Amino acid sequence: MGEVPVGEALTRSGAQAGDVIAVTGALGGGAGGLALWQRGERDLAHPLLSRYLLPQPRLAAGLALRGLATAGLDISDGLLADLAHIRDASQVGAVIALDALPLADELESTLGREAALKAALSGGDDYELLVTLGADDVAEAQQRLAPLGLSLTVIGHCCEALGVSASDQSELSDYAGWQHFSGETP
Repeated sequence: MGEVPVGEALTRSGAQAGDVIAVTGALGGGAGGLALWQRGERDLAHPLLSRYLLPQPRLAAGLALRGLATAGLDISDGLLADLAHIRDASQVGAVIALDALPLADELESTLGREAALKAALSGGDDYELLVTLGADDVAEAQQRLAPLGLSLTVIGHCCEALGVSASDQSELSDYAGWQHFSGETP
């Protein structure tokens, strides 16, 4: 519950073809932490376990990007699933650069490259922000987030062709996010 100035709400429906797609922080930590928990790890000093058990919602980041980001939401269902919410609401497509994804500390060394990519793309529970914004606004967005100690990484762009693809032509169909009505990730 709360209030937002008229016309400044960060919604899912404002993305436009040509906007860049960016994320705050790093991805895959929630899924990586869950994997460790399921293996019996209980040391909260491990960065992945900490990310899973002690998530840090990016409320201040959302406020900082208000009036600049064209669309956005938090990554709770997995990057691709949450990107689909923006794509559907905005009626745009997306191209993602897999090599640009900022992976959580120790994710790749803990899970291996393929599982780390899957965690980043579909693991969920990261609670980082996924936003779209004009390419000319990236530097200002990064400046707004700097006092919060948060990075903003461009991971792709919106396009007119509906759907999502990888810039390197990698197959993304193996990566899906949380399915609310089935209660599982595919």
